[in-house]
Amino acid sequence: MDKRLIYRVILKLLFALAVVVLFVVLVQSLFTTPETSNSSKNVRVIVSLNIADMKEGEIRKTHWQGKEVAVLKRKRQPAQFNQVSNAKNTPSTAIHNKNYFVYINQGDSGNCPLFYMDSVFKDICTSKKFDNRGRELDNPVHGYRLKTPPYQLENNTLTIGSWGR
Repeated sequence: MDKRLIYRVILKLLFALAVVVLFVVLVQSLFTTPETSNSSKNVRVIVSLNIADMKEGEIRKTHWQGKEVAVLKRKRQPAQFNQVSNAKNTPSTAIHNKNYFVYINQGDSGNCPLFYMDSVFKDICTSKKFDNRGRELDNPVHGYRLKTPPYQLENNTLTIGSWGR
């Protein structure tokens, strides 16, 4: 048998297979409704974390929407922190507890995780330091704040995600 004939048969089979696959994709696209194609955009990811047995100074980490989220149980409550500040990236619908700090585990560089020691967070890439409320130590009023995900604390359960709306 001639090699050209074998190659021709193989090419014809591959072409026929490609046409069949293209036809199947076309048929599937005809029966896809807008609700099913946009369903991934409307999914609300919610993560629950039990924080009942956390010790003071302990950090627990989890993942939410591809980001590492951590919760810190503060060691002591400062006297000036009687009210929870309404930070711009904290949703007003969340129920917060001043004994815990929930944050996305990356500093202002956006690439490196934070290192926590002696009530201070440090961005490993930029060497900026933050207090246990997420405010930059060098410029606490107008400096960068650590980002917080939407969350609520109820009955020793931390719920991270978006709800309502």
